[in-house]
Amino acid sequence: MNSNVAVVGNINMDFVFEVNNFSKPGETIRSCNFKRYPGGEGDNQALATLTLSTGLYIRKDKSKKVNMKPVEIRECSTGLAFIEVK
Repeated sequence: MNSNVAVVGNINMDFVFEVNNFSKPGETIRSCNFKRYPGGEGDNQALATLTLSTGLYIRKDKSKKVNMKPVEIRECSTGLAFIEVK
């Protein structure tokens, strides 16, 4: 069964820093590596929907064919997440 799903939620950018040791409050440390990934509630819902192989109204992966026409883009910031991994 194929159905369409509209995802309502935020899309954030996750900044992932590879570190040797986790920072303490107020401490500045160096990162060994840095990558950016899309994230946020809306993005996570979109990924779950794609996993279920339904139609999706959001762009998650350029290799997936999704309908972008109903997407509303607003002039406002979303969110950022700074994540440390060892």
